Amino acid sequence: QYLMNQVIESEKPAAAEASAKKTTAKKAGAKKSAEPAADKKPAAKSAKTTAKVDDLVLIEGIGPKIAELLNAAGITSFTTLAGTKPAAIKAILEAAGKRYQMHDPATWPKQAALARDGKTAELAKLQDQLKAGRK
Repeated sequence: QYLMNQVIESEKPAAAEASAKKTTAKKAGAKKSAEPAADKKPAAKSAKTTAKVDDLVLIEGIGPKIAELLNAAGITSFTTLAGTKPAAIKAILEAAGKRYQMHDPATWPKQAALARDGKTAELAKLQDQLKAGRK
């Protein structure tokens, strides 16, 4: 239940952000006739460079410190985590020191894929079967 609330809460800002982008796009569309197209291109580039950052702590076995390590390694979203092999994640943990070497990221990409796809019921079911991210 907690996980579902967290996922729902994390989706609210994304929905608000999407709504704000639509409003901005409408305003930009209104300005388009008044401004040259060259002014529009830099704004489009900045929108593309803004990466989505997900709360990786929602994944069973990832706490705040491990989330920081993953973020520093460029894994900031469920999509990125889902596409990362467990061996690569394990290498990040091992490089961080003994405190992190005990963690097993084998299920993290699968959990991240479920979170990315909005399959909260399946994610909750999987997490109920796990203990500290392990089967």
